Amino acid sequence: MIEEAFEYKGIKFIYFKSIASSNSRKNIILLHGYSFNSQIWEDVGLVKLLNELGYNVYAIDIPGFPKSRNKSGDSIFLDFLKAFSDPLGNVSVLGSSAGGHLAAKFAEAFPEKVSQLILVGAVGLEEMRLQKKIRILGIWGRNDKVSNPISAKKIIESFGGHFVEIDGNHACYLDSPEEFKKAIEEFLK
Repeated sequence: MIEEAFEYKGIKFIYFKSIASSNSRKNIILLHGYSFNSQIWEDVGLVKLLNELGYNVYAIDIPGFPKSRNKSGDSIFLDFLKAFSDPLGNVSVLGSSAGGHLAAKFAEAFPEKVSQLILVGAVGLEEMRLQKKIRILGIWGRNDKVSNPISAKKIIESFGGHFVEIDGNHACYLDSPEEFKKAIEEFLK
C-alpha cells in the first residue's frame, strides 16, 4: 500500500491506497477501530482480497484515534470523507467499531455517495437512520461485549441489511479473519 496525504481545512489526513490491477471503477474506503490504524486491513488480508475482487482500496488513518496526531470531531471527518470521495464517485465504505460509527454517519449524511456499507461491530447504531437503498452488511463477533450483536442484528435488518455473526469478540476480524473475509467476499460479489 502506498501512503499519501489529503489536506482538508488545515488538517492533514493520512491514507493508504492500493489500486486493483484491473481498470476498475469500484472504490472502497476502509475505516479502522479506535485502538488500531489502517495497517490492520493489510494485516488480516482484506486489502489483498478487495484488490482481487477489483476494488481500489483507500484505508484512512482516522484523526483523533491513537495512531494519529490530529484531533477532530465527527463533523469535520464526515466533511473530509465527502471531499475525499467526491472524485471517486459512489463508494463502498467499511468501518469497524468507532470507525463503523463514522461509516454509518457518513452514509446517513451523504447517502448519494455510498453504494454499499459494511459495518463490523459498529458502535452507536441506535441513533442512525440509514436509507434502505444502500446495501448494508453487518458483521459481528458472537462474543462481542462492546457492541451487542443481538440489537445490532435488529437494527441492521430494519434498514434492509444483511447480518452475519462469526466466531470472535469485538475485533472479530482478528479472531476469525478467514470467516470475516468470506462474509465480505460473498456480499461484494
